[in-house]
Amino acid sequence: MNTIGERIRLIRNSNSLTQFEFSQNLRVTRPHITRIETNKENPSGVLIRLISVLYNVSEEWIKTGAECSAPVSALQDNWLDQGD
Repeated sequence: MNTIGERIRLIRNSNSLTQFEFSQNLRVTRPHITRIETNKENPSGVLIRLISVLYNVSEEWIKTGAECSAPVSALQDNWLDQGD
């Protein structure tokens, strides 16, 4: 995961949420989530903190990719995909 948008998309997908459902949980618009996931816009610090709390992922991992705090199911899926 190279970008913050990719990491946020990973969090959303690992929780089996649509962009609409994810945006409702975060009290933002679906287009805002789309812009973040496509790296056209950066999330605010408040939004990063909210994602961190709601989805039990470290803020540092969301911001930088450092630390291994991605959702376990997502890490397993990525690991399995690398074997192809």
